[in-house]
Amino acid sequence: MFEFFWTRKTSLWISIFYIILGIPLLFAPAQCLTLFKWLLFGGSIVYGIVRLLRYYQGQKDGYAQTSDKALGILFLALGVFFLLFYNIIFSFLSLVLGILLLADGIGKIPVLISAKQESSIVVKPLIFSTVVPLILGIILIVNPFGLPKFVLMFFGISLILDGAVDLYTVFYTRSHLPKD
Repeated sequence: MFEFFWTRKTSLWISIFYIILGIPLLFAPAQCLTLFKWLLFGGSIVYGIVRLLRYYQGQKDGYAQTSDKALGILFLALGVFFLLFYNIIFSFLSLVLGILLLADGIGKIPVLISAKQESSIVVKPLIFSTVVPLILGIILIVNPFGLPKFVLMFFGISLILDGAVDLYTVFYTRSHLPKD
């Protein structure tokens, strides 16, 4: 199961998507506030669909993860909420972004447990891939920033870090697993 998660192309593309999404949030936060509701909506819907597709593909291949199904449904619901109630989100921006990062980290916990049970050599990078979004999500929930501009900048940094750590985990996993 562990190898299935980190050797798939979707894990690679999600990592790259996080990095690409984080760059404008870091360097142009004021301009991104207007676009932010659309990024949250679209990102949540795409992420939810990808998670559901991974769940159904995993079902066919015998690797179905209930966390993929649950996160898919959660992110689809969040996407609809972001579209309809974006004014409320701006008032709770830090909390919402922190919850998104927490959901990402929590979604990786079953994979980490599986890797640990299989005594996989890639447990250490996976620990970072799981813990980084959890810590950054907690920081955003505590919200030491105040202004939405700074919250967006920190979230941009968080996405870049999360994507970079996930990307490293993907490449590390691919290079250290036996070739068939």
